[in-house]
Amino acid sequence: EEVEYFYIIVEGEVEATGRDADGNGVPVSKFGVGQCVGELEFIYKHRAVADVRAITEVRTVCLDYSHFELCMGPIVELLRRN
Repeated sequence: EEVEYFYIIVEGEVEATGRDADGNGVPVSKFGVGQCVGELEFIYKHRAVADVRAITEVRTVCLDYSHFELCMGPIVELLRRN
């Protein structure tokens, strides 16, 4: 599905799980406080390539595209070019 939000972890830990050729879940990475989840899919408007689930209690900052662009301004275009 297309990513609608960008998340920054404020508290807790999450795990990203991808899929192998047979569609089985494969742990990819863990993310903790201060790290971002889904930023590349969000910036480039790609479909999500992994599922993310909490492995502890988690709090996040959640920005939709309009709020992200309002906060980050022209950096979005610079990131897309690189």
